[in-house]
Amino acid sequence: MTASPPSGPGAIRRVLGYLLPPVGGRGEPTARTVGRPMTVGEPIVQSPEDDALTVTSWVTQPRMSADGGTLGTLTVRAASVSGRRHARQGGSREDAYAISPATDGVVVAVADGVGDPSARFSAVGAQLAAVEACRLIANCLDRPQTIDADEVCRVISTSMTQQAGRFVPDEYDARSLATTLTVVWISTGGEYAGFRVGDGEMFEIGQGGLVSAGPPAGGSFTETAALPGSWTTVETFEGRLQPRTALVVVTDGLSVPMRSPDVATHLTRRWHEVPTIVEFLDDISFERRGESDDRTAVCVWFLPEAGA
Repeated sequence: MTASPPSGPGAIRRVLGYLLPPVGGRGEPTARTVGRPMTVGEPIVQSPEDDALTVTSWVTQPRMSADGGTLGTLTVRAASVSGRRHARQGGSREDAYAISPATDGVVVAVADGVGDPSARFSAVGAQLAAVEACRLIANCLDRPQTIDADEVCRVISTSMTQQAGRFVPDEYDARSLATTLTVVWISTGGEYAGFRVGDGEMFEIGQGGLVSAGPPAGGSFTETAALPGSWTTVETFEGRLQPRTALVVVTDGLSVPMRSPDVATHLTRRWHEVPTIVEFLDDISFERRGESDDRTAVCVWFLPEAGA
C-alpha cells in the first residue's frame, strides 16, 4: 500500500503542493495551480527559516510521507507532514502512522509523539507504537481472536521500551518515548472499531459534512495520556460507515484547525471524492497563521460499488 515515489522533472514541485489564490483576503481555494502550499484562513508571515534545509535528528523520519491503496470496498489515503516549528528548530517529525491489510478489512494506527522536553525521543516512540499496533491488531483479526485493548496497549508499551534502544543513541526511559495512539480497524462491510490513548481524533466525512466520531478529546496538555504506560486509560469506540462516506483519523496538529469552519469546509470539499495520494498530501499541507505542529491524517473511504 506504499506509494511509488513520483518521477520526472516536475515531481518535486508536485509534491511540494499547490497555491490557491486568496479570495477577499480569506484564502478561499478556487483552483489548483503549481506553486507553494495553499492558504486557508489568515495567511502566515513567511520567514527564511520556513524553507531552510535543517538537519534532522538521528531518527529517520522524513519531513513528509504519503501512502494509499485499495482493499475491496475500502480505499485508503495517508499522509504526514512536519510542522513549521521543525523547519525553524530542526528535529524530526514526531507524528507517525501505519496501515495494514487484515482479514476482511484494514488496520490504521496514528501516533503523535508528546511535544514535551522530557519526551525527547517521542518520534521514535510514535513510530514504534504505530507499527506495533498495526501488527498486533492485524494478527488478531487474521486468526481471529478477541481484541483486549488494555492488553494490546500493555504489549505495545513493552515492545516500545525494548526496541527503542536500536534507534536511540543515549539512555532513555518510558517518558522519553511518550506518544498518543489511535488505532482503528475498518471492515469491508463498513463497520469499524478501535481504541485511543491520548488526544487523537476521528471524523466522518459524508453528505452531512465533517462530523466528529469516536470519543471526544478532553483534558489539558499536561493530562494527556500516553504510551508507554497509561493502558488503564484506554478509550474504546465503534461505529459504522454509510456508503460513500469516509473515516479520517488525525493528530491534534490537524484536529485543532479542523474545528474552524474554513478548514472544515476546505477538507470536506477536497475529500468528498477520493483524491490521488499526492493531492491528499497537499490537502493537509495548507498554510494557516498560528498552526506550526506536525500534521497526520489517514482517511478510509467506504465505497461498496468499488468492491462489487
